Amino acid sequence: MEEMMMMKPAWLEGLMAEKFFAGCGVHQNRRKNEKNIFCLHCCQSFCPHCLPSHHSHPLLQVRRYTQDVIRLDDLEKLIDCSYIQPYTINSAKVIFLNQRAQARSCKASGNFLFHL
Repeated sequence: MEEMMMMKPAWLEGLMAEKFFAGCGVHQNRRKNEKNIFCLHCCQSFCPHCLPSHHSHPLLQVRRYTQDVIRLDDLEKLIDCSYIQPYTINSAKVIFLNQRAQARSCKASGNFLFHL
């Protein structure tokens, strides 16, 4: 049972490798076509206009702060986030997808989603 808890979900590497907020190739002539939704079933990102074709799939919305983030509440439904440090941004607890840039020189490595 404990071994199952330590395994990475299959979609996690796809989420980490994805480039978000690029324009959607299918909807390039429409407004608000940035790819900011990740489908855990298809392991790909897409824009809000593509949402109907993924309506029954589990999804994560990626938000842009200074870097890409996911709300802690959304991610906790899928994986154990107890060893990942959340940050509060605009009164919402979020997880950075990649290592958060440090304002000062720091040798210690913070916890972020990529370490899973």
